[in-house]
Amino acid sequence: LAYHDWFDRRRDPDKAGLVAIIHPWESGWDASQRWDEAMGMDRIGLGDPASGTAIADIESLRELESRRRKLAGLIETHDCDAAVLSGIPGGFFVEPVDFNSIRVADLEALSMIAMELGEYGESSQLGKRAGRTRRAIQDRMITESGGVLQAHDLIGKERKQSKVNHAGKFVLLFGHCLSTGQARSLAAELSDPRSGYATAFPVPSVPTLDPTFDGDEYWRGNVWLSINWLIHKGLLNYGMVDEARLLATQSHELVSLAGFQEFFNPHTGKGGMKYGKPCPRNYGWSTIILDMMLGSCP
Repeated sequence: LAYHDWFDRRRDPDKAGLVAIIHPWESGWDASQRWDEAMGMDRIGLGDPASGTAIADIESLRELESRRRKLAGLIETHDCDAAVLSGIPGGFFVEPVDFNSIRVADLEALSMIAMELGEYGESSQLGKRAGRTRRAIQDRMITESGGVLQAHDLIGKERKQSKVNHAGKFVLLFGHCLSTGQARSLAAELSDPRSGYATAFPVPSVPTLDPTFDGDEYWRGNVWLSINWLIHKGLLNYGMVDEARLLATQSHELVSLAGFQEFFNPHTGKGGMKYGKPCPRNYGWSTIILDMMLGSCP
């Protein structure tokens, strides 16, 4: 509870119900295309959806990493003040759609814990806070055009809607942030070859249609089982058991093929790369596949 109170004080400067991150590292999606604009970089690389080979501009990616390290120093200089960092040159301020969706789920879990403890007033307040963030996500982060749902990270002090299409939008299911119709429309993208997400081994962090997609290079289009787990749980939230079971099976195929990689190429199923070097093998979080398989049992 104290942690979420801190979020409200320190990471929601406009008190609109959405919290910000002040460094890509806080998202877990360190080198994703999601942050290129906020890091002052043009979108990097020209992907080849058919090949999945590592063709990203490695020098630009190294520059991006250098900027992340410099940003850490700037954050320290300004005492991690999100309001300040949102308005200074070189600062970073993004309200991510998945980060806030996970927060909704967390606040609701705390509300349930408070109810079990007999803290009924606190439980009610936590439920209201979750609802407020859910409404803010709907109002400010979700748009629909031609029956297609789009989810947007909000960038900078102006809260500009990012145009980068990424798998973080599927985490809206985990936070129960969509209507039933919206959830089914979004989940349909997982199996629609036109979406760029229906790869041989889903779910890529960005669709193969993205011109900067790279199936090998760190966070530029890989499969991460931690994200698959969030999507799997989200599908179950909406009663899409068959879809959840399929994703668990596809995720299991990755581990059966390549072992417990940190991340995977969505075309080949092999372990991914960073700057042309293999990602860590025997990586603990890919063992989350066990929970996915158990959660898909009838």
